[in-house]
Amino acid sequence: MSEMQILNEENAVRFVLKELKANLNFKWEHIHYINKKRYAIVKGDSKIAILFKKEPFNKFGEMFEGESGQGDTVNCKHLQEFIVREVKDIYIIRPNGQLFKKDLYEFIKLSHKWTNKEGKEVRSISIHKLEEVNIDQLQSRIETKSL
Repeated sequence: MSEMQILNEENAVRFVLKELKANLNFKWEHIHYINKKRYAIVKGDSKIAILFKKEPFNKFGEMFEGESGQGDTVNCKHLQEFIVREVKDIYIIRPNGQLFKKDLYEFIKLSHKWTNKEGKEVRSISIHKLEEVNIDQLQSRIETKSL
């Protein structure tokens, strides 16, 4: 993977939308930000959520029996908003450009519900249960299209 650095939420949303447009011809008409602009709900050809996550949940495997490795966590309040707004897929992007995707209902079904140290209900899922979107393959497809 080529080295990249996504420094903030706005750049993360812009990056994901550019990739989706270039590779899936995804078109959007409205972006609604929540969670201090860390998450975006995008209304377009389908409704998606883009979550900028600075780092994975490193203690995921230690916390949940039968699980291993890292995970990702989303506040239940935000998942509920995704449901109300009819989001289909969640895209999780990291500062290094690593991109994951999961159907919203599969995320909920496969995740663990718990209360974090701030007293908020959250759901955590193993990164092994997320579909990694290979940016290098997307980049090469973009370059091939432009020739």
